Amino acid sequence: MSTSTIVPRAKATGHHILRIRGYSHTKAVVATGEHVVSCGFRVNGRTWRIKCYPNGSTMEHADWISVALIVEPEAAAAAPVNPWFSFSILDVDGKPVPEHTSTSYGIRGFTQPGCNYGWAFHRFVRRFDLESSAHLMNDGFAIRCDIKLMRAPSLRLEETFLDVPEPDLHAHLGLLLDTGEGADVEFKVGGETFAEHRCILAARSPVFKAELSSSTAGTCVKIDDMDATAFRALLRFIYTEALPETTVPAVARQLLAVADRYQVARLRSVCEDKLSGNLDKMTTERNANSPPVRAQPRGHHGTHRWFIIIFWFMELCLKFLNLLGLRRQPPRCSLHHSMMSTSVDKPHDDEARPLISVSTIVVSQRTGHHVLRIEGYARTKMMLANGQYVCSGEFQVGGHTWHLRYYPNGHRPETASYISMHVLSTSIGATEDAVHGKVKLSLPGPGGELVPLCTYHNNHGRCTFTKQDNAISFDRYVARDELEKSSYLKDDCFSVRCDLTVFVKEVRAVSLVEVPPPVLPHHLCQLLSSQERSDVFFKVGRKTFAAHRCVLAARSSVFKAELLGPMREHEASCIRIDDMDADVFRALLHFIYTDEMPTMTSEEATTMAQHLLVAADRYDMERLKLASEDKLCRHLDTTTAATTLALAEQHQCPQLKEAVFAFLCSSTANLRAVVATDGYEHLTSSCPSISKELVAKLAAAL
Repeated sequence: MSTSTIVPRAKATGHHILRIRGYSHTKAVVATGEHVVSCGFRVNGRTWRIKCYPNGSTMEHADWISVALIVEPEAAAAAPVNPWFSFSILDVDGKPVPEHTSTSYGIRGFTQPGCNYGWAFHRFVRRFDLESSAHLMNDGFAIRCDIKLMRAPSLRLEETFLDVPEPDLHAHLGLLLDTGEGADVEFKVGGETFAEHRCILAARSPVFKAELSSSTAGTCVKIDDMDATAFRALLRFIYTEALPETTVPAVARQLLAVADRYQVARLRSVCEDKLSGNLDKMTTERNANSPPVRAQPRGHHGTHRWFIIIFWFMELCLKFLNLLGLRRQPPRCSLHHSMMSTSVDKPHDDEARPLISVSTIVVSQRTGHHVLRIEGYARTKMMLANGQYVCSGEFQVGGHTWHLRYYPNGHRPETASYISMHVLSTSIGATEDAVHGKVKLSLPGPGGELVPLCTYHNNHGRCTFTKQDNAISFDRYVARDELEKSSYLKDDCFSVRCDLTVFVKEVRAVSLVEVPPPVLPHHLCQLLSSQERSDVFFKVGRKTFAAHRCVLAARSSVFKAELLGPMREHEASCIRIDDMDADVFRALLHFIYTDEMPTMTSEEATTMAQHLLVAADRYDMERLKLASEDKLCRHLDTTTAATTLALAEQHQCPQLKEAVFAFLCSSTANLRAVVATDGYEHLTSSCPSISKELVAKLAAAL
């Protein structure tokens, strides 16, 4: 289950989308009367939540999906609220379905104390109707809640955030692997032929790089000492950083040797982890009825995991001997829980203690970070007195909701010369009495480096948040005069990064191998910068860029048509692009190879996002287009609004367009400032229909 952010309008209205992923599992584990709840979202200064009852709110409504809207009490907002609201099922295009929309007829009052008061639609949608409809896709569906408050709010524009899809570099390269388009080398393995791409293999494996770059390397390479299934899994991992879901332990054991042979370090760790997980499952099942054992420390994990593999192999040998009838007496416990002996058939001592134990009850951790950017530092220092603060937006880590408080003139009188920072949880007590974790606050430097100023934990290595004490205070976070003299304050702006680790109790198999994070983007970035095995060049302005046809084709359907399609420019070793800046094309290539925008300052990022939006539309790169729209939303101001609106109109960006309209309608000062710019004059001449839409929006806002 995941949630999206809410976008408040100029009036006290907003909506929240609750996405249920894994509906079948949710329905199976959540009983009638039980619910799942969304994260908190803000409308008119109050925190709201959506409750969803997949099996109905009561036995009377057990055949229905029920929903409810609740508001949390806040000391600063004790007055009753009277909203109009509606719930809708969203179709595949993200639009409300009229026949599955429930609306509160008239204004509903939320006046009772407590965090669970609200209004419910007990018969929101019948489960059978949802399950037989097209609105349930990939075992998931979405509910939208619209809220409109009837009392006058204070006007405040909040940032708009778009739902940017997850990185899809691995998926695009996986499709390139499946289709074999643009392949320039073949492998004959176990009677099968694999068509692949030299540049990708060389970027991911130093052994492939050496073999394919040698003077004896041909267009077809024969490998006699490897199974086709193992080689196919190796290729899948090279292209996607993942093994096929059907990979069994036998194949994983083969891949251990393959990973060593081709020096694919992360593949080795993944295989060891898979084998260790399978071993843990065997051990857990075998010892379900055995006495509890003491868990051993995980020091020297490299040696430890090889002991595990050796013991596992020895146990297979013992099982084989059992099948042959060579064992006269079965062991009383698993080999993992026995002392090694020189005699295979020597019975185990009842008092022998295990050398290795695997526990399935662990305390794992969830990590996340949030960056609070302070723009207009001098103004916040002037307007907020000692003890006054502003809050960041809410963020989720470890299943809990958090936010930061920024005190520009300190929290208490004795810290008036410091900037104070507090980290708070707003969801303690809803599911558990206390949350344990670690907190670190850092100042991101000009070059992107992090300077950790404060780390909070006690002697036990953790800090504790409770319902009564839900905040960690850094009252002397940084002295103001030190910050003002440093390079971290630039253009009257600075940022604070909060890294949060939350300890979570759960039951799962213990991973005996620490698998490093994926390195596919890093390897492709090195491939781009090294220019090795490049087979196409682009002349942009006065600069020339070397690239790889197969990577470009995998990431962009336009590049695919130009470089690999029937109209491909295969004869041209250098392609000229006249209507794009060289820096923009460099950023475009960086995104194609890494799935990330290059790091740059806020002002540079806004300008670059405008250009990348045009480039993404040109080369049919939907994720880059949405990422550029999201960045423009985050940096929207009076100087960029007109240009951004023109781009949104010209390149069919409805969400970005609505965000600009909301910005213009939120304040007459914003509107006057934007109308006075040259960009607005150009906008009205190039997109005359925009003026009519803006007038209609303003009229609706009055």
